Amino acid sequence: MGKSAFHGDPQSNLLEILDPAQNKNFTDNYLDFPIDLSKVLFICSANILDTISGPLRDRMDIVQLSGYTNEEKLHIFNNYLLPRNLEQVR
Repeated sequence: MGKSAFHGDPQSNLLEILDPAQNKNFTDNYLDFPIDLSKVLFICSANILDTISGPLRDRMDIVQLSGYTNEEKLHIFNNYLLPRNLEQVR
C-alpha cells in the first residue's frame, strides 16, 4: 500500500472507491463500464497499519487477529519442523 506504481496509487484508488459520493458512479477504466460499488465489501490484509494513510484507515473497519505466541512457535518447531528437517538430512 505504501508505494505508487505505474498503475496509480492504490491508496488513492481505494479512497475513491470507498467514498459514498463516488462509488455509486464508479467507472472501471479497463472495461469502460460503470459499476455500482455502494454495496460491495472489500477485504484486505496487512502486516502493519503504519503505512495505511489516516483518511483510508478512517473508512475501514479494522479487525486485528493475533498470530502464534512464542510458546506455540516453539511447539511447532520442536514437534513438526525439527523432526522433518532431521529426517531429510539423514
